[in-house]
Formats: sequence, structure tokens, C-alpha cells
Amino acid sequence: MKDFEILKQLEHEAKEKGSIRNKVKVAKHKVRLGFATAGLRDILLATELLPEGERDRTEGFDAALEGALGGRDFRGLDQAPVLTNFAEALRVYARDVQLSRAQDRLLPKTIERSVDYFGKALELLKPEQQESRAWVLAHRAAARMMQYWLGLAASPSAGGDDNIFVACEQGFVEACTLFEKAKKKPYIWAVQFRAFLYALRGRGNDFDVALGLLTGLPAEVLARPTIQRSIAMLASYNAAPHPPESRTREQREAAAGASIAAAMDAQRADQDEFLASYSGAVSSWALLDMLPPPPGKNAQGEQQPDPHADERLQRLRNAETAVETADIRARNAVSQALVALTGLTFVRAKLAIARGANPRGPEVAALSEESGVLQDLIEGSEFRDIESRAMVIRDPVWQAILRDGDCRDQFARPGFDQLRTFSRSENAVKKAKSRYQAL
Repeated sequence: MKDFEILKQLEHEAKEKGSIRNKVKVAKHKVRLGFATAGLRDILLATELLPEGERDRTEGFDAALEGALGGRDFRGLDQAPVLTNFAEALRVYARDVQLSRAQDRLLPKTIERSVDYFGKALELLKPEQQESRAWVLAHRAAARMMQYWLGLAASPSAGGDDNIFVACEQGFVEACTLFEKAKKKPYIWAVQFRAFLYALRGRGNDFDVALGLLTGLPAEVLARPTIQRSIAMLASYNAAPHPPESRTREQREAAAGASIAAAMDAQRADQDEFLASYSGAVSSWALLDMLPPPPGKNAQGEQQPDPHADERLQRLRNAETAVETADIRARNAVSQALVALTGLTFVRAKLAIARGANPRGPEVAALSEESGVLQDLIEGSEFRDIESRAMVIRDPVWQAILRDGDCRDQFARPGFDQLRTFSRSENAVKKAKSRYQAL
């Protein structure tokens, strides 16, 4: 059964039975699908922190969230599944919504409460519930890892809280141990997060520890593009001109080679894998940079022969090829993202109008302005991939902008038809550059 069909079935059961258990199942599935706000809202509704009449009011959601973060008692407080899913909903909301904002005053408290609820759920689970306990331990450690990240992000020189690091590490290790006892196989999710924890800290041989964790995964897991991307990235850090510890040239060359190999494997499995491609390009440049500089002139003013001339030329060519490939993939991703974001501003405006917003009011006007910025960036872009071109010509949202009487004059900027055919003008390029500088 498809996820969409499962969700429809769960929502039907929750409506029919009305139990907190069924309502929490709906929220759990939404969170698993990445519906961060919707999943948390459903948890707040299920626990009766958010009254049904406040479901669609932003003020009601914000007040209910603050109440939950303040430790207000709620329905299901004594049930491990409710606490577990509440904690996970808070963790995902903090990660996907609050961390993406420039500043969110509730972010630290959201993470703190997530860790707290995971802990309370752990107390309610029986020792023999090994798999459930492993899941809670791993996800609590992942929530704590965001606390560690906030410490690192406080300033360029911040080192992170060592106590939080130790708590995260212990949580992942215990989770992996319990999971392997219960399932007789490694806890892939927890291993990946543990590797990411060491990569975040980045001290001493942390990158080697992270690489060891990932390369120790089963072969079928190791072949996944996401794993190869991580390996390409971590190995490129070890190949850097200024690694976290002293490394020989041979060690750096081996790291660069491992990074390039992993990047190629990731790209073979997923042609859109631009981050792996970037890591491979960086490592290709690092290989060139590792060669001794060309010799200068001798005492007679004659240019001395370069013993590495052939190898230098080959490494230069390889780096140029890798950089061009990574550049194309990254620009493809940016191009597609700009087209998608432009379409989404229009859809958000239509949804706001459906909620009762004035089509000529400030909410729609702000979205129109955002759409204009994105259209300027697309129009002045020097690179547009074929998928972006197809989206602009055939996408129903872009077609609707031309047809919609309420929004066409607000969202279809002058030259919109030319934009749809991806024709360019010098004025558009200048405008795009000014938009980039403003952003």
C-alpha cells in the first residue's frame, strides 16, 4: 500500500474511532513523511493541547506549542507511544521548520522538550522492549545532536559542548547494541547519525572514526548514494590542505582517491547527486595542490625542468573535468529549485486566498514580491537545464499564472512570456545580479 493510501486509511480510522491512539498514528505517519508542521499540529490536537476550533489558526498553534514547551500536562502523558511520537514531532519540527528560520526564539526549548519527552517515554518502556528502547535512545541522541550543533554554530571558534557530545555518543552506542540484540542486524539509521556526530565535531581523527562507521555497514547499504555521498565528503576533509591533524602526502592522496571513487559511485547511482559531485571535484583539486610547486629558474636564468610536469597536467585536466561536472549538476539543482519556488509562491497565494485573504492585500502582495525576485533570478540566469525548461513550459502552476484573473497581473511580470521560453536580455542579467547582491 502506498504512503498516501496508508495516510487516508489512518485518517479515516481516527475520525471513526476518535481515540488518542488512532490520532497519534496519523501524526506519526505525517512526521515520517516529513510533514513537520502538520504532524506536530495533529499531535497537539490528539493530546488536546490544541482545541479543534483552533486547528487552522496560527495563533492557536503557536499558543499550544508554547504550552507544550512549558511542560503543560496533556492527554496521554502516561503513555509511551504518545510521548515518543510527541518527542519525535518536536524534533522534526525543530530540524525542518525552526532551524530553517533566521531566528526562532522557541528553537532551544523545542529541542529541550523533545529530549525530555523521549526520556519520559524511555522510563515507561519495559526492559524487554529492546527494539522500542533502541529507537527512543537513538532519536533522543539525534535531538541532543541538534543541541550540540547549536553550540558549534554559536561562533566560528565555538567548540561545542563536550558533555552533550558524550551523551549523544552514549545514546547511539546503547541504541545500536539493543537493536542488534533484538533484530540481529546493525541499526543503520543510528550508525549514520553517529558518524555525522563525529563529522560535526571534526577534531583529531574524528573524520576517520566517521568513515570507519560508514564503511563498516553491510555491502547493500554501503552502495546507497546517500552513504557514498557522505564517504566522499568525509574523505575530502581528510584530503584537505589543512586537515585537522598532520597527515603525510601519501595519506592525503589516498583520502582524495577514496573521495573521488565514492563520488563517482554516488553519481552512477543518482545522476542528480550534486553534493557528491562537489566533494569529488574538491578532492580532484586537492590532488593537484599536493604536488610540489614547479621549480623556478636556475642561477643562469634558465627554466628548470619540472619532474612532475606530465602528472601535473593530467591532474589539472582531471580537476577541470570534475569541476565542470559538479558545476553543471549544482546549477541544474539551483535552476530547478528556482522554478519550483516560483510556482510555490503562486500556490501559497492561492491557498491564502482560499483561507480568506484579500487578493489585493499585504499577504498576497508579499508573495508576489517574492515571486518577482525569483523570476528575476531565473530570467538573468546564465544556466538553465532541460528539466527547468520543461517545467516552465508545461507545469500547470505556471500555466495557471497566465490564466488566473486575480493573480496574473501580480505574478506574471513584464516579459513573463519571454521567461517561459528562456530568452534572455542584458537588462535581465543586470537585474538578476542586483537581486543576488540584495539576497
